[in-house]
Amino acid sequence: MSDPAPSSVEKNTLPPPAISRVSSPNKDSSSSMQLWMAPNNVFSKEHLMSEVDPARSTYPLLAYCFMTGYIDAVCFSAVFVWCAFQTGNTVQLALALARLFQGPPGHRDGSFHIADKQALTSITTFLFGAFLGRIGDKIGAKTRLWLFTGTFLQCLFTMSAALCIWKSHEGSVSDARADPAWTNALSFVTIGFMSASMGLQGIMGKRVNTQFTTTSAFHSFSWSLSI
Repeated sequence: MSDPAPSSVEKNTLPPPAISRVSSPNKDSSSSMQLWMAPNNVFSKEHLMSEVDPARSTYPLLAYCFMTGYIDAVCFSAVFVWCAFQTGNTVQLALALARLFQGPPGHRDGSFHIADKQALTSITTFLFGAFLGRIGDKIGAKTRLWLFTGTFLQCLFTMSAALCIWKSHEGSVSDARADPAWTNALSFVTIGFMSASMGLQGIMGKRVNTQFTTTSAFHSFSWSLSI
């Protein structure tokens, strides 16, 4: 029996045509177009449990960064405490501890200043918000379902903070660090909600793992504690 023709062997071992290899982007674009033409697919389990592409997450993370600056500006203008920049609050509490040992015994300032109370409130609630990010690890840190749910929780925290400070009837801008604009109990709740929102936002941004890994500034040791 004669061996098979060389041309037939080469035909079976040749790679697929270039046309079939470059057709995948068109397939992706057509599926994306089909998604927008069929809104029911947006709420399908397959779509919600699929992971986002970090390379295409720049604009949502830019919005996260905007909210970090906006909330910090509101809080710092009123009480000189950062809701997202927790490194500053940590330094402030460290100085408060050092103040306990300043001066001779019997003449030391052992009081817990209101600014220190507000900084401690911000740090603890920020950590609470970051711990909530553990829910995302169970669902899938990059899934559309968790990113939507986590962002919705942030909205609820921010809205709750706005309602609390509105009902507190406090001012919005402080003239001096020793005279904060927010002093009553509802203002502390406001700081707590704002900081929890920033903590949750920070861990969600870190899990997406892009050039915007940390949308809120927090020193690495405390991040390692929260995650």
